[in-house]
Amino acid sequence: MAQTFRALTPALIWACSLGALGAAQEPAAPAGEQVPANTQGPRIVALRVEGNSRASTEQVLGVLGLSVDAPLDLAALDAGILELWNSFRARATVLRADRAGGVELLVQVVEIPIDLEPRFVGNVEIETERILEWAQLSETSELFVSDAVRVRDRLLAGYRQEGFHWADVRIVERAAGPDLAADVIFEIQEGPRVKVADVVLHGNRALAEGGSLFTTGGLKDLADVHLDESRFFGFFRDEFVQEDLDADLVAMRQVYRDRGYLDAVVELERLEFNDERDLVTIHVQIDEGPLYTVESVELVAVVPGTANGELVLAPLVFPEAELRGLLRLAPGDPLRRRVIDADRIALRDYYGERGHPAHDSLAAGEGWEFEEPELEIDTQSKRVRVTYRIAQGEKQFLREILFSGAENTQDRVMRRLVTLNPGEQADLKEIYKSLNRLRGTGYFTDTRDPSRPVEPRFRFKDTDKSGWKDLEFLLEEGDVLGTSFSIGAGGSFGVFGTVSLTLRNFDITDTPDSWVPWDLVQEMVDREAFHGAGQELTLLVQPGTKFTRYQVRFREPDILRSHIDRVSLELEAERTQRFRKLYDEERNEFGFDLGRQISPDATIFAGYSHALVDISDIEAGSEPSLGQPLAVPVLLKEQEGESNLSRVRFGMRYRTLNALINPTEGHSIRGVLSGYDGAWGSDYDFSSLEFSYERYGLFGDPEQGSRPGWRLAFEAGVAVPYGDTDDVPYSERFYFGGSRTLRGFDFQGVGPNENGEAMGGQTKLYGSAEYRFPLLKDNPADGERQREFVQGRLFVDAGILDIDSFELDLSNTRVSAGFGLYLTVPLPIGFTFGFPLIQGEDDSTQVFSLGIGAF
Repeated sequence: MAQTFRALTPALIWACSLGALGAAQEPAAPAGEQVPANTQGPRIVALRVEGNSRASTEQVLGVLGLSVDAPLDLAALDAGILELWNSFRARATVLRADRAGGVELLVQVVEIPIDLEPRFVGNVEIETERILEWAQLSETSELFVSDAVRVRDRLLAGYRQEGFHWADVRIVERAAGPDLAADVIFEIQEGPRVKVADVVLHGNRALAEGGSLFTTGGLKDLADVHLDESRFFGFFRDEFVQEDLDADLVAMRQVYRDRGYLDAVVELERLEFNDERDLVTIHVQIDEGPLYTVESVELVAVVPGTANGELVLAPLVFPEAELRGLLRLAPGDPLRRRVIDADRIALRDYYGERGHPAHDSLAAGEGWEFEEPELEIDTQSKRVRVTYRIAQGEKQFLREILFSGAENTQDRVMRRLVTLNPGEQADLKEIYKSLNRLRGTGYFTDTRDPSRPVEPRFRFKDTDKSGWKDLEFLLEEGDVLGTSFSIGAGGSFGVFGTVSLTLRNFDITDTPDSWVPWDLVQEMVDREAFHGAGQELTLLVQPGTKFTRYQVRFREPDILRSHIDRVSLELEAERTQRFRKLYDEERNEFGFDLGRQISPDATIFAGYSHALVDISDIEAGSEPSLGQPLAVPVLLKEQEGESNLSRVRFGMRYRTLNALINPTEGHSIRGVLSGYDGAWGSDYDFSSLEFSYERYGLFGDPEQGSRPGWRLAFEAGVAVPYGDTDDVPYSERFYFGGSRTLRGFDFQGVGPNENGEAMGGQTKLYGSAEYRFPLLKDNPADGERQREFVQGRLFVDAGILDIDSFELDLSNTRVSAGFGLYLTVPLPIGFTFGFPLIQGEDDSTQVFSLGIGAF
């Protein structure tokens, strides 16, 4: 019977060849016997399968779609042959023979050998678990012999990424026998892991390298290269990865071109290995070429989206002279991408503030766009004519302000943070200010798990009227039930524990359905109880060996529900105990503040507080005399016992910071005038005026993710006694030192000093500068901002305290510098190492300090 079989169509033979990955083709049937691939053939009267062992006959026929009494569907059979290869790594040749009433089919199956347990030998530095991960296999995976080459390539790629430049993998294959499966062994020769000793640049005259032990300058820094010279005397070296080197060459080339060296060439010259082959010096050859300069700068408006893709010129909406005044690129300047980007941002902001916003939610032609500048390059004169092309878009007005995704938060809580109203033009600057206020509440961000939810964002929604859009803020409610438990130690705190509960977006009137403890907690977690009114409740318990604190704080930002120009109420009660070397201090204080909003970011407030301060256990010995002077400051001894300190205060605060914890942009201003007087229960009469200012900013391209930043801080204050009070009491004077001011000094350890202890001041002046850089950050999904988990800081602090009011003795100047490691999750904690640069004789220093809370 076999001699009567003949192969099916050439299309099927091609499929068999494709499945066998290049196996020899069976001879095609004569042209006159072909059946069109898009028609059904005769009825199948018999089926046979030969050569299968891993796949059962039923599986083979099921994949091929063949069954007795069914019509022969050539298109389905063609697809089935490919599926058989993908599922079982088996090729099939289908032969047919004409029979009465139909055809008989013979399916000849050739199965590719399989290794039931591939082996890896020779790996020493890399564990087998990692090898399997690179190979995309598991410990129980079967390996088709035909896939061995692909697995080898994956292993080599993995080793190269780990710095094993010399690694090699050899495939040892034993053919399958009648009763034996194939056997594949991957013999790995790892070789040494190669580190980068140095990266030597040749020919980089315009962007020469330079710097110090901790930093470098020039081309490599500008390109932010992956591979660089060893740091800290060779203790830290980069692993040599060829892909990283290729990326660095491209990045350095781009740096030159972004700075006007359009013909620059950056190429690998050679790799210089040491005798052990575990260190490499990379030599890079650079041909900078000439510097191209700007011949002229033109500014035109265009209309995008034409049928043929060309841009059509249009008149400028705003005066050209006014727009040109925004531009920094000028004739004669080098052609620098950084300046072009600055001009793009300036033009974008100008149009955005005037109702022509740039945003990806706007359709083509509706929003402002900056087309790639047109450059006419004269290679002879090395000059460039630059034409800025801007699509101005349509002027947009706001029909409605919408909020979505925050179903459990009252509308008024969100709407009071937005400074735009329906009917106004779409001012992009005000939109982003409003967005930052929403972000700054912390209601829609999980600060302990920055991967969720998505940061607040916005979009424009179409309406039925041209030039009018709905502005929609897209919000996802975060975990506003903040709990933390920690144990730590620090010089100023001793050994301590912290238990805190913070309820942001709290609603004291939203009572739960059940007061059963576990039901209550679940409702709060689900935001179904005590949630949605924008209030804040904080409970803190912090016992310790040197410092203990208990605090309850409640804040209602809009007690009159006025939405605009709202009135806020803040209540606070706190008890602190500090156990010092020479005395103990206990403070019980309660107070309130009433505030009035005068702008979206500014509030004036007035309040009252009363504190009962008890200073005890002063280790001063007996009463002072000529032979035995007092061992502590006189003012401390005078305040021994209980003191009532009642004050009325008036103040102002202005805040545009973009986050509650670890802000990166914006500023904060606060000024407070306080009066302590017997008329409202104080044992001392004095007044104080304090002012503080903080400013945060970021370096680099605003469109990048997490970036280095900076912080500047300034404080000034003066306290003036009056009436029967000759000096401000010891506990209320100004002090420096600890984890927040003049780091590197002990808490309240900065002089002027008396009897070896800090006296405190009645006048203060303080300044601080910080450089902040991310150490550990996340990899956000599209549309999300990149955020930091761990941050490093370098700082310089300086301050002056004077014992007299309105006096500053420069000899009392103190300066410190240092570095810190700051964690933002799960609880903000800062580990600071400060080193005094200028200190007094009896100052108390402390290199390490620990800060807890917002910083």
